[in-house]
Amino acid sequence: MFPFSPLFSPEGNLPDLTGKVVFVTGANHGIGYKTVKHLARRGAKVYLGSRSEAKGLAAVASLEQELAKGAMKSLMPGKVIYHHCELSSPTKAREAAQKLEEIESRLDILSAFLIVFLDQHTD
Repeated sequence: MFPFSPLFSPEGNLPDLTGKVVFVTGANHGIGYKTVKHLARRGAKVYLGSRSEAKGLAAVASLEQELAKGAMKSLMPGKVIYHHCELSSPTKAREAAQKLEEIESRLDILSAFLIVFLDQHTD
């Protein structure tokens, strides 16, 4: 009913993102990390959101190395920037958003990867 391609390739299917501003939460590992890598590879300026500064800065350093090695010939890689992002409460999430708003005049893409662990079971 809805045709789709069974194979998705970030290199072939993502558009040129040069000049776009992106914020990815939960980005110091896993799917968030890979998302940052592919968006930056397509030219975006990507803010890597992580609550741990040490892990966030380590992820930025690793991504910078990966981007330098795997730069696409047709595009200059974008930039990856650590941004402290604590989402454990609405107040802390608002603070992270306000700090980003002080730096950037716009946000083109938000990609949120968040795992919530509940202390109590619900029915």
